[in-house]
Amino acid sequence: MLDDLPSEIIILIVETAAHSFLFTNPTTVVQLALASKAIYAIISPILYKNIVVTSGNKIAIKALVQSDAAATRVLVHTRSIIGNYDLGTDVFDPSLLPKLERVKGNGSFVSSMVEVCRIRDVQVWSSWFPDAMTQLPTPGRANITHAAGFIVDSAAGGISDSVYQEFMLDPGAWTRRIVDVLPSLTHLAFELFQIIDEENADDDDRSAVSNFSMHALGEVLRAALSYQALQMVAVRVVGDYLRRSGEVVSVLLSIGDERLKIWSDDRSRNSYLRDEELDLEDVYEGRSIWTEARLPTDTVNSPTIQLEV
Repeated sequence: MLDDLPSEIIILIVETAAHSFLFTNPTTVVQLALASKAIYAIISPILYKNIVVTSGNKIAIKALVQSDAAATRVLVHTRSIIGNYDLGTDVFDPSLLPKLERVKGNGSFVSSMVEVCRIRDVQVWSSWFPDAMTQLPTPGRANITHAAGFIVDSAAGGISDSVYQEFMLDPGAWTRRIVDVLPSLTHLAFELFQIIDEENADDDDRSAVSNFSMHALGEVLRAALSYQALQMVAVRVVGDYLRRSGEVVSVLLSIGDERLKIWSDDRSRNSYLRDEELDLEDVYEGRSIWTEARLPTDTVNSPTIQLEV
């Protein structure tokens, strides 16, 4: 039957099937790819375009990509690697990733990719957002147009009181340390991120969210907006910070710049494993801070946001 169809129609059918099942039933996509060499050639660029590394699949992915034959077959198609917070630099060989352009991970992993690949979109699992950017290899920084990272809060893992106090003393200088080392930057995002595991929550976690300074947030955003080359400055509000979304929106409205956007990501997160699941979902749905952030005026009627008066 397929032999009677034009090749263009066959390709369209196979690609549509692969995209339809890639997130909900990836095993089906793999089985389809194994049907023939011709179908594998159609599906492999879809199957391996995005690699999401989680706590559950990290060992399997490492075994796959460190097999010489498999690595050559798989990584040539990869455009993004979304790693969890402890992804090491020993998993992927950047020299085998000619199309890689987007990475998420800790500072060391991101730096190892930027050094070799032409990365344009970085997201760092780091409470030292400026340090993570300044430590990137200098030639690679010039390729980066999109950057996202955490805003420092008093409960950030590994953050000393002196680092937090330095941020609070001059949030604008903290921001300029990021933008000044990324000459091609056009999109900058800050994450207010705190997952409260109800079984292991402590008072420090909760007080950090409660005590975070909206004045400091305003200074961060104003400093970023002073760079005319920036086309978007976004804030993503996640986890326990959602209870302060109204205050964040009020800060953005008070600044009144059309380049400011917000994503109040109100999906339930009660653990880092759940966060990994949402990362996987986002990749296959084409969802990111750059696609989901909206003007603050578009969020004022949201039932989950109460504006501060």
